[in-house]
Amino acid sequence: PRDWSSDVCSSDLRPRSLAQTSSPVPLVGHVRTVTRVRAVSGHSGAVRETWIDFGVHVRPGSRKDAVEGTHDGVLAIRVAAPPTEGRANHAVCKVVAEVFGVARLDVNVVGGRTGKRKIIRIYGDPVVLGERLAQLLGADGSMGVGGSEG
Repeated sequence: PRDWSSDVCSSDLRPRSLAQTSSPVPLVGHVRTVTRVRAVSGHSGAVRETWIDFGVHVRPGSRKDAVEGTHDGVLAIRVAAPPTEGRANHAVCKVVAEVFGVARLDVNVVGGRTGKRKIIRIYGDPVVLGERLAQLLGADGSMGVGGSEG
């Protein structure tokens, strides 16, 4: 059994079957929502999992962590962490979790782990998450980590 309380943010924390997608997600201008129902041993019934996948453009080594609007049709995120040993990916998960109001372990990088273009997966209600993403994509100027302008 895995320790889910770890402070690391990575798709490696979820069982492999949950981290895989059936088809690649385009990085520009595409949001995909998925609902999966699966049986869990020791649980009376099925567990319903929903998530949203979307592309981001990451700028590592910045002065501060922030969502800064869009870049080529996807959410642009600045992180202070360097792009080494997964530090920038961890920082991206932290920023996205804070902006979307979800737990850090509900945010994973599922594509583009070594590049500036990444595919982010957030587990949760796809309607609420999609609305928040639309707000961020339509926002002008820099959005701070907490979602306030500045």
